Amino acid sequence: MACKGKWHIFQDKDFIAKDFPSYCTCKTFYFSFNFVLFWMLPKMFPKVTCPPPPGIANGNHSGQPSDSHLPGSAVQYSCRDGYSLIGNASISCTAKGTWSRPQPRCEANGCKRPAIENGRMTELETTYRLGDLIVFECDFGYALKGSQESYCQFGGTWDPPVPICEKMFIPGMSVKYYCDRGYVLTGKTTVSCLTSGIWSIPYPRCEGEL
Repeated sequence: MACKGKWHIFQDKDFIAKDFPSYCTCKTFYFSFNFVLFWMLPKMFPKVTCPPPPGIANGNHSGQPSDSHLPGSAVQYSCRDGYSLIGNASISCTAKGTWSRPQPRCEANGCKRPAIENGRMTELETTYRLGDLIVFECDFGYALKGSQESYCQFGGTWDPPVPICEKMFIPGMSVKYYCDRGYVLTGKTTVSCLTSGIWSIPYPRCEGEL
């Protein structure tokens, strides 16, 4: 094997074997192309890294400021208490120096549908988002006790508290009184709901302990 012109053979063995690499390098006072190539390669093809992973409101990721995010590396996202992760929990650094997909987001946990006996709600959903409003109504014969409106709050609670529907008496209806054991009822045992919206009087009373 021979090199022409300004080149001479360089090898680190005393013999040249088949398929064993040998190199032509410059003679004295000539500049080596190999040197130029290896000196320029890092500048022509810089190492690819991704920028720090984007942060998310009310959450964190597993990356550290000092980390070198090389292609193939990944970070995991998580949310703080009271929030749920929407989207992919993991993103990866690609060979292009970008992250594989948009970062996820953290949304406040919603509220479950409240239960109200002998009543109903105007907005029927399985879950409600923070700030959603529901309006309560009672069935016929029942009266609302509490606020008619309630808002979904952080932590899955409703404010004002969910009201209750109490039995409502209409004119003509009556109720009967009983005394606890050891006491005697004095007066009429029943009172009736009048058209004026009040109960007939006098009310009975329980007196004396036997």
